[in-house]
Amino acid sequence: MENFQEKILKISFKIVGGILLVLLLALVFGYVIMLLWNWLMPVIFGLPVIGYWQAWGLLILAKILFGSGSHHRSHRHKYGHGEDGQGRSWGKAKLKRWAQQEIDNEAGSKPETRSSE
Repeated sequence: MENFQEKILKISFKIVGGILLVLLLALVFGYVIMLLWNWLMPVIFGLPVIGYWQAWGLLILAKILFGSGSHHRSHRHKYGHGEDGQGRSWGKAKLKRWAQQEIDNEAGSKPETRSSE
């Protein structure tokens, strides 16, 4: 029974510690953004100095506009151009058709018309 209670205690400490770590990092990150803004933007662009909560607002706005941190399926993976190299055969075939058409055009022959595939 003690072993089970020790496991629960360890898990709860990890959860509380993780939450505290995330909060600490969030506070530091907002402060760093505020410092960088106040150091660069007024000098370079003549923009006003911002406070801590305005820096957080900028972070939220940047997340909404540009996204960050999440690695969803990218366009490359969606169409089969992932790390494994699959999906590249379509591009190679298209390149070969284009090269053959260029060779045919240079030779003076009439290029083939594509039928509906």
